[in-house]
Amino acid sequence: MPARPGLPTLRPGKGRRAEARARQRLERELTAGREHPDRAGERLGQPGAARPPGPLIWLHAQSQTTALDLLPLIERLRLERDDLNCLVTTDEYVPGDLLESHLPCACIHQFLPYGDGPGMDLFLAHWH
Repeated sequence: MPARPGLPTLRPGKGRRAEARARQRLERELTAGREHPDRAGERLGQPGAARPPGPLIWLHAQSQTTALDLLPLIERLRLERDDLNCLVTTDEYVPGDLLESHLPCACIHQFLPYGDGPGMDLFLAHWH
């Protein structure tokens, strides 16, 4: 993937190692039941949804439970700008997709990719 302005360029070997570590971690987490099997690709930077047209704000929370605290902020922002789309990322998987049932229709939940390697580059390129 070509470097984008403003983002650090990784040495090719480092990128491959980071991707290998992310895949190994994903396999461990899936085996242990700590990842959503249908959304595993998100952990490697593969988008779980299309980027909506128009302005997009990205909010992050450690877990889906703490992301629920973002809902009043999201509602307030949407009152100010009804064309605003929202991407909420979380690190931790909670069985049952707790967050999706509470998000407004203009919001998307995505799991943050593991690490800072190629998966994060794919994630940022898609949601930019």
